[in-house]
Amino acid sequence: MATRPPVGLPKLSRRSRLLLIIGGVILVGLITGSRLLGTYVNWLWFGEVGFRGVYSTVLLTRFGLFLGVGLLVGGLVAINLIIAYRTRPVFVPVTGPDDPVARYRAVVSRRMRLFAIGIPAAIGLIAGASAQADWQQLQLFLNSTPFGVTDPQFGHDIGFYAFQLPFYTWLLSWLFIATAVSFVGAVVSHYLFGGIRLAGRGGQLSGPSRAHLAIVAGVFVLLKAVAYFFDRYMLLFSDRNDKFNGATYTDLNAVLPAKLILLCIAVFCAIAFFVGAVLRNVQLPAIATVLLILSSVLVGAAWPAVLEQFSVKPNAIEREAESIKRNINATKEAFGLTDDKVETKPYEGKQNVSLDELKKDQATLGNIRLLDPAVVAKTFTQFQQLRPFYAFPEKLDVDRYKVDGELQDYIVAVRELNTAGIPQGQRDWINQHLIYTHGNGFVAAEASKVNTPADNGGNGGYPVFQASEVAPDGKVQPGPFGVQQPRTYYGELGSAGDYAIVGGRDSGAPGEYDTDSSSYTYDGAGGVRIGGLFNKLVFAAAYGERNILFNQAITDESKIIFNRHPRDRVEMVAPWLTVDGDPYPAIVDGKITWIVDGYTTLDNYPYAKKTPLGEVTNDSLPGVAQLPNDEISYIRNSVKATVDAYDGTVTLYEMDQQDPVLKAWMGVFPGTVKANSEISPSLREHFRYPEDLFKVQRETLSKYHVDEPRDFFSGVSFWGVPSDPTIDNATTLEQQAQAAQQPRDQQPPFYVVAGDPTSAEPNKVSFQLTSSLVRQNREFMASYVTARSDPDNYGKISVLTLNNEAKGPQQIQTQFLTSATVSSELNLLTQQKTKVVYGNLLTLPVGGGLLYVEPVYIERASQNTSFPQLSKVLVSFGDKVGYAPTLAEALEQVLTGASTQVPNVPGGTTPPNTSTTPPSTTTPPGNGQASGDLAQAVKDMQAALSAIKSANASGDFAALGNAYKALDDATKRFDAANAAGSATPPPSSSVVAPTATPSG
Repeated sequence: MATRPPVGLPKLSRRSRLLLIIGGVILVGLITGSRLLGTYVNWLWFGEVGFRGVYSTVLLTRFGLFLGVGLLVGGLVAINLIIAYRTRPVFVPVTGPDDPVARYRAVVSRRMRLFAIGIPAAIGLIAGASAQADWQQLQLFLNSTPFGVTDPQFGHDIGFYAFQLPFYTWLLSWLFIATAVSFVGAVVSHYLFGGIRLAGRGGQLSGPSRAHLAIVAGVFVLLKAVAYFFDRYMLLFSDRNDKFNGATYTDLNAVLPAKLILLCIAVFCAIAFFVGAVLRNVQLPAIATVLLILSSVLVGAAWPAVLEQFSVKPNAIEREAESIKRNINATKEAFGLTDDKVETKPYEGKQNVSLDELKKDQATLGNIRLLDPAVVAKTFTQFQQLRPFYAFPEKLDVDRYKVDGELQDYIVAVRELNTAGIPQGQRDWINQHLIYTHGNGFVAAEASKVNTPADNGGNGGYPVFQASEVAPDGKVQPGPFGVQQPRTYYGELGSAGDYAIVGGRDSGAPGEYDTDSSSYTYDGAGGVRIGGLFNKLVFAAAYGERNILFNQAITDESKIIFNRHPRDRVEMVAPWLTVDGDPYPAIVDGKITWIVDGYTTLDNYPYAKKTPLGEVTNDSLPGVAQLPNDEISYIRNSVKATVDAYDGTVTLYEMDQQDPVLKAWMGVFPGTVKANSEISPSLREHFRYPEDLFKVQRETLSKYHVDEPRDFFSGVSFWGVPSDPTIDNATTLEQQAQAAQQPRDQQPPFYVVAGDPTSAEPNKVSFQLTSSLVRQNREFMASYVTARSDPDNYGKISVLTLNNEAKGPQQIQTQFLTSATVSSELNLLTQQKTKVVYGNLLTLPVGGGLLYVEPVYIERASQNTSFPQLSKVLVSFGDKVGYAPTLAEALEQVLTGASTQVPNVPGGTTPPNTSTTPPSTTTPPGNGQASGDLAQAVKDMQAALSAIKSANASGDFAALGNAYKALDDATKRFDAANAAGSATPPPSSSVVAPTATPSG
């Protein structure tokens, strides 16, 4: 019977082929053009900052991985396709005139080179593109360094698990992929060319195809044997038990032996496949496959499950004791919490103290911070913004400076450029990128001080600002810290697409806004040269902005400044670092310098606890960058980075000289990290213990302060990070008191200048990062954790443990809000449409007890331009609550046994010696007559408010009018009595007495 010859693909004309080629070139250009453009822009930028070696190393490593893995996967696929083609049957019967396989076979046969090269090349390109992202694993493997610590199970150095094992498993995974894809390609090729036929009852398999596929499958099984070998080491990262990480009793006594048994079985099965290929027998490979599957189920899964269920769980404490001990030791080592770094001491936590006991902690009482950096940003903006195109970050920073030889903490911020603040009618491209190019100044306010009514015409409660800036006449005002260059081109308000074109102008005259009467021309080292047609074309394309190409003010001397955020700059020059979410500015040798903390992390430290980084470091603070939520089991603050706010210079300093991970990266990028000895004393004085690291460590300490496996397993001694009691969206006092009992976001740690209650020098102050920890699932205090930042004791952590039922932050907030005096005034403020903002609740160990201090701010409600004003200070010690305009008065209200006067403290004066007992918390401060009138006015206002509520409910409009008249009269008497009380100055003191004007 005659058959119709197979129909091939239609032939294309020469013109059609040319058009297809041109279309392909354009498509490739569109796909790769943006990448090439970005690569060139980055090349210029890395050259500007002096880290081009980092960029070239990363590019070469990526390209090497792309090429190597692409050749590996694509090459193996090509080899198997060629073998399948060359071992094809000579004669392949056709099932009929419409046999689809025959059509495809004919098409492939006509274009053999296209398919033989194109398919492996495409697979290789995909594999190479996926593999190039893993450049860090290759570089760490090539530059691995020993830890000097061995694991307790196999005796390998930790460096094997950190640097070598990840690369071995990564390479093995690509060999698995290459073998699997090759097997699939071989099956398809054999089927296409007739080596495999589906006709007949069981189909047909030619001898060459049977041998080929058996060999490839044998290689896959042999790789599985290698995987079983490395799986033994992976057991040290097991998370089988939800109480701890690391190899459990079941892992060591069931899974580990099973891996060895399966390894031997896999080798036997691989040999069976190879023998089957030689003998052309499919029975041996089939039997081997069944044996491997059954052994994997029985030995690898069933036996460990039986052991876990019937032996381990009924005796878990005894069985898991050794593994828990290993987990505790490894976790402390991995997170820097070993005994040489953490000092734990019991703390009495007294409920009552005498004046003599209190005087011992003058170092802490004399430096209590009243300004909350997360609250006063709007106040900084109101008083120090100067122009609408300047701004401050949402959260300000805390740093310390020595003034007259005394260490004091300051709220600090850079007055940065914010082009979004340019008036709408003036927000064109020239103003945004050529005129308004930089910020102006460094603003600081002593954290323990606010202005007094006498200092500010009776309007107090605001920070006392100290600014270093360019004055209206264009001259630099260095301020108290000696700033030489207050202009800032790099800061936290810079976005990813933000850029400024600075430097030379065509007219030669300064063209950048400096003050209303002066202009400026940037002369710093920062920025990339934009002069020249090619670079103009590049940046015009990169930003999609044709004005860059045609603006005539841009000359050969002009520069373009981009990547302006300090955090972004550090992340780019050190892509191997995890960068802290909160850079902060400091004055170092007359320069405004951003300081950024960098961490080295691992996710595979044997037996160590796994911590979700983003989740643990997330708290209630606004305006802080969120870290990636990667699971880590090792962290070190290995690098301190600085970014010059004027010229953008990035410098990396070695902070942890013992960190083997840092040493490995310094081997990858030699010369990029400066030695610790090169850190200047003036810079070291401003190093802070980083918040994100401290958050990770305090969360780890909440469990790993327990040393005994039995106690760890039971969990009865665990602690917890308290929720932030000051976050509150409730509108009434009752709602606020209820919300204080509910779980909230984590309370952030706080920077304070304080003394050390456990030190031999209690009056020596130090800059500390502190946090409270409460008992697990309870709100009582469990411990007080402190990390020091001073150069001599940097990184030392102290833990004060409390055994009594001391109140925690949430309970203290409830105590504040339910106090009669506090509740009456806050209710009054709320009803008068005044917003009450609670500042950070500080916990301070003082006099053997715990002192709680919380500033209370007020601001006008429903006003877009409102800003906080410090109104009162809440203090708690034991069961007593102090609530007064000054810290000194609030302290006097809560202290017992004060026979004369309280020590000098910020935020108030030394109170007069009136009696040996503290005054009632219901008596407002001031002179006697004014105090009585003020108290009576408050009572009358409350009565009027109650009358208004009753009149509203009953609909009695006459009573409602009388109630409003009574409220107005009481309010006027309140204001008059308040003014009379403020006019009487308090006794003099050696400490300036910042107070706040009570609202009314």
